[in-house]
Amino acid sequence: MKITNEQLASEYSYYIVQKILQKALSEKLITVDEFNKITDKNRLSFSPALAEIMPDTA
Repeated sequence: MKITNEQLASEYSYYIVQKILQKALSEKLITVDEFNKITDKNRLSFSPALAEIMPDTA
């Protein structure tokens, strides 16, 4: 499977957003439920190619 620059950029953006979300969750700025909802929406928005093998949300 060949990954395009656009797909790579989308994967990277998803990764960065998830890191920010994890930080917000660890600092109790968002709840686990909010984290899960945002993660689900991010998977739809960014369509990461590896989403199928990613673990379920928190």
